[in-house]
Amino acid sequence: MRLESIRVLLFDLDGTFIDSSQGMVRSANALRAAKNLAPLDAGALRHGINRGARGMLDLALSITPEHPEYTVWRDRFHD
Repeated sequence: MRLESIRVLLFDLDGTFIDSSQGMVRSANALRAAKNLAPLDAGALRHGINRGARGMLDLALSITPEHPEYTVWRDRFHD
């Protein structure tokens, strides 16, 4: 492969280079607080982290992509 042929270089930062789990747990618990729900322990949320926002919303709020407000809560999670 020639260097000139490379147009994009992507990094997968889901724990390979950094541990982003604490930020994702904080974001999930911020959403729970917005719904007046008690925070969840990091251990309860940790196994959903590798599924991104979808997994975190499912674990934190029981909201799946089929939920009518999924995109609203997903966007809040990303913010």
